[in-house]
Amino acid sequence: MPHRQKKSYCRWCGHDTNHEFLFSHKVSTDNDGDYWEEATYSVVKCCGCDAVAFHREVYTEYNFDEVQPGIYDYIPEISCFPFDKDWINPIFSWAIPHTIRDVYREAVEAMNHGLDRLAGAGFRAVVESVCSHLKIEGKTLEVKINKLTSQGIITKNDRNRLHAIRFIGNDSIHVLKKYGRDELKVALSIVNGILTNLFVIADDFERLSEKPISEYDDFEKELKALVAKVPAGVYTLKNIIQPIRRILNDDIPGFEAKLKGRIESGEIDWLLLCPPPKKGPQQYKIEHEN
Repeated sequence: MPHRQKKSYCRWCGHDTNHEFLFSHKVSTDNDGDYWEEATYSVVKCCGCDAVAFHREVYTEYNFDEVQPGIYDYIPEISCFPFDKDWINPIFSWAIPHTIRDVYREAVEAMNHGLDRLAGAGFRAVVESVCSHLKIEGKTLEVKINKLTSQGIITKNDRNRLHAIRFIGNDSIHVLKKYGRDELKVALSIVNGILTNLFVIADDFERLSEKPISEYDDFEKELKALVAKVPAGVYTLKNIIQPIRRILNDDIPGFEAKLKGRIESGEIDWLLLCPPPKKGPQQYKIEHEN
């Protein structure tokens, strides 16, 4: 005889699926006819992904609805453990530092268990932990968030969003304000975005084979390789690096300033500075040993 099946929400599938009831136990309560309740506790397995969960279905004499004109039926209260439809799964990535990841997961867990004040405080703590990991100094979190922007780590829009998280955390701690779930979901979305941009995407980005040359050491390495191939003569920097498509124009002035300083100090001997021009860009002389 096949096991009983019923539609139930599967957290792993993300929607209602058929579940096989592996084991069930029914408990009925009748307090001298004043009130009755019938609860069925079951271990169920999703017929789609085979995930196992705990299922509770409760009928009470007060929970009924009109299913057809003049016909009423009892409506069960159904809950699944450990997850239900409103459960929020935290993002997970090994790219997120463990100190940040632990605080973040605790904040999401607090939200999932209805501990809204602790969740608000927890999201603020996530921002604090991000600043600590990035070694952003400051007497207050306000100062640290502003430094994240001034140092080019986050945008001005992200700065405003993190300050909103700071306000929520401060209110949750100092005036015991309880924010609604919708607002906490927005706060969580902001936190998820920051963690994704700063750590998850950053880690994925490093695995790309083609990306901009943004560090001076990488620039100098590419430049030196090109100088070895270019015929002896006088060139501007842009003439030399033209084959390198991954150098952004905005970065060239900074790279060139550091390059000139290293040539003048004698740290670079494979490229020479020509006398400063009266007009136009700096020129460089390439000499190859015979």
